[in-house]
Amino acid sequence: SDTQIIATVAVGTTTGAVRVSNPAVNAVSTTNFTVIQPPMLTSLSTSQGIPGTVVTLTGTSLGSTTGVTFNGTPATFTVVSGTSVKAGVPTGATTGPITVTNPAGSVTSAVFTVHAVPKIASFTPARGPVGTTMTIMGTGFTGATAVTVGFIATTGFTVASDTQITCTVAPGTPTGLVRVVNPATVTASTTSYTVK
Repeated sequence: SDTQIIATVAVGTTTGAVRVSNPAVNAVSTTNFTVIQPPMLTSLSTSQGIPGTVVTLTGTSLGSTTGVTFNGTPATFTVVSGTSVKAGVPTGATTGPITVTNPAGSVTSAVFTVHAVPKIASFTPARGPVGTTMTIMGTGFTGATAVTVGFIATTGFTVASDTQITCTVAPGTPTGLVRVVNPATVTASTTSYTVK
């Protein structure tokens, strides 16, 4: 109409003033039209973590970020600058790519591995000599990489299931807490294994 024009922003357009021309005159806007480019990711501060881990996403066109998801699960995020966003791994997130979205599009990272937080419910026996085979019960054991007693690595370490680990108390082990280690965190028992 005489009071409205609808135009499509062409590919390759950059931020700048809007100009309307007719055969007699050119009219120029007093403010710039900001062209938002689709986001790009160049790196992640870490490729794995547990819920609550803060990941720094680095790239370009991140200043207009409207959403971050971890394998589809929405995350809380903070825009640090046009090249950096910090996002926390949300509860319930699973292993998969991180997706960053802005009004112009989205970008997906490589796979980000989400580890469970191991929880030790019990271990048996609660005491014994070195060489004793111990069974640890709990949750979140999938992906565990080690078990220690009194900070000494056990031997014969086997993840039987997400809820059970078996291991052998190594020579030189002192009385101490049992710890389950995965690539993102370490969880300790609330009571000690007694070496006798």
